[in-house]
Amino acid sequence: MLLQPARSVSESFASTKTRRPLTSTPRFPALTLDQRGAIMVIGVFMSAMLVGILYYVWGLGGALLFRERMQDAADASAFSAAVVHARGMNILVLLNLIMCALAAIEAGLHTARDGLTYAFYEVTATCVAGIVSWCSCSWCCEQCQYVPGYRSSSSFAEDVHNLAKRAIDPMMTFMHGVAVAVRHGAPAAAQLLVIDYSRRDPYHPTTQMGLMFPLLPELQAEDDPTNQPCDDRVYWPAMAVAGASSAAFHAMRGNGGWLWYAAGMGTAWLLDHRSNSREYCPDYFQRVPPDSHLGEEPFQIRTAMYGESPFGWTRGGVAIAAWNTDETGGGLYEGLDYATRIGFAQAEYYYDNPNDDPHEDYLWHQRWRARLRRFRVGGSGTGDCTIPGCSVLGELQNAVVH
Repeated sequence: MLLQPARSVSESFASTKTRRPLTSTPRFPALTLDQRGAIMVIGVFMSAMLVGILYYVWGLGGALLFRERMQDAADASAFSAAVVHARGMNILVLLNLIMCALAAIEAGLHTARDGLTYAFYEVTATCVAGIVSWCSCSWCCEQCQYVPGYRSSSSFAEDVHNLAKRAIDPMMTFMHGVAVAVRHGAPAAAQLLVIDYSRRDPYHPTTQMGLMFPLLPELQAEDDPTNQPCDDRVYWPAMAVAGASSAAFHAMRGNGGWLWYAAGMGTAWLLDHRSNSREYCPDYFQRVPPDSHLGEEPFQIRTAMYGESPFGWTRGGVAIAAWNTDETGGGLYEGLDYATRIGFAQAEYYYDNPNDDPHEDYLWHQRWRARLRRFRVGGSGTGDCTIPGCSVLGELQNAVVH
């Protein structure tokens, strides 16, 4: 028996390595036992979540910018609307002053005419008394020389007064018409300005529509039916005009006798000084209604700006994390979504009253100003708010303060 040559250890190991078993097993395990690709499946979900987070952060920043731009537009429009209202009130003050000057001129010329006419009557009566007494009163007869001068000066004063009346009366009517137009036109101009703010740079296209509330307000002013402007504003300027004009008329047409001038003007002051100022002081002057008080609802201006966020496309990226499901948070969240598209602001126009002027003087000094206020629908939810849908805004106010 021949002996086999001895094999090395490495050869023995190689032979056992390449030796196949008699019964072979399947190349791939059962599908239920296969764990290859598990990390990739988790990665798919993780990547979707990361994409959603990325778009969420992007949308959050965009929402902050959007809200800031919307609030800026609302604040700017509210303040500008209040400024327009304040300017309208200051224009009414100017119209009051102009009408006061015109009324003082007309009333003063009337008083000057009356004073010179009274002087003519008095000097004529004195002259007649001297003539009747056969100049037993020599002084009375001496006064006859002044009769023609006072007749001429009183006639001249009458002509000047009639000329001024024909010119001033239409001007007063025109000024009153302008005042009424300002009362209604200033709020309308403010409404147009708010709409323009929503359509101009830098707020548009973020903002799409803006409105001022109340929609069609009126300035807090009305015709003054009292005699307060006539007695307090027109009277003293009218007396100054009467004194200066009557003296000028008599100096131009008269021939002395200033004693009778003083007597005639004194008589006019005693008899006509109030009636003349009131006669040429019609109910054209403007006043703040007595029941309107500064800081209350009639002086408040509110604006609302509606817009669409330019970052709305980020919602599609956030929806990736939810696998584009259509489920929402319900009506509350949808309502809040629409609420975020609206910016509210409030301002007011007010009378800057450093000297504690009385209420009736508010439209005699150009001290009307404007300022922003914290947005409030009313003192108790709705208050005296005239905005349509105030009940909804009242509930929103209880949840949101800005």
